[in-house]
Amino acid sequence: MAELTTGIRCLNNYSARGNKKTEEKIPELPDDIRSIVDPKSQADPKFQTPFLYTRITAKAVRQALIDEKGYTDDELPCENMMGDILKRMGYKLKRIQKTKPLKKIPETDEIFENVDTINRQVDDNPEALGISIDTKAKVNVGEFSRGGKTREKEPEGALDHDMESDVKMVPFGVFGPSNDNISIVFGTSNETSDFIANGLELWWEENKEPHSHIKELVINPDNGPHINSHRTQFIKSMIEFADKTGLKIRLVYYPPVSQQI
Repeated sequence: MAELTTGIRCLNNYSARGNKKTEEKIPELPDDIRSIVDPKSQADPKFQTPFLYTRITAKAVRQALIDEKGYTDDELPCENMMGDILKRMGYKLKRIQKTKPLKKIPETDEIFENVDTINRQVDDNPEALGISIDTKAKVNVGEFSRGGKTREKEPEGALDHDMESDVKMVPFGVFGPSNDNISIVFGTSNETSDFIANGLELWWEENKEPHSHIKELVINPDNGPHINSHRTQFIKSMIEFADKTGLKIRLVYYPPVSQQI
């Protein structure tokens, strides 16, 4: 109607419609965000995405803009919108990668050399057997899907939420380097000195026949809290194990924070 009455043609400017993005309203905002986020970010370790992973939250970024850059609360978008801005700028939240090695004690190299020397002596002694023992993380047992698949016409049902388990199993492993044999014992108790000692006894009962010529058992344990040499209950259990089996038991410990299995 306006064009007909005035003779002036109106041109549509769709790009000018709607609410502009915050980055367009405040052109300096992206640079200010980068100055806050970049020192706390890292690239994708596998270089599979262009995103930078940052441990700082959208809430913390918003507060830092107020505290460090002089923005007011009214100028900035809400916390959820700040998260969207971070994603548009190429930042993404992800768990920090465990890449920093733990500090080792000064005697670590000497301890490894000692372990290696003794293990080589065991290999040369036909009456000695060397094994390595360790426990692993508990396993929840229950009607969980765990991403499993089946070829049955009607798939089995699983819990819609993995909240509760029927039982928690603790795996205890015994590794024999001489024959690359691994035995795993599962228990329902906590990871205690007695559980480890009982697991070792079960392993020996199953394996003593092919090792009837063995007189000395050399065990390589880590320095975990339940089996270190200061744990009197574990040492007591090892003495009882030696009395039952007639074996000479030698504990050759790895350095703290090292893994065998």
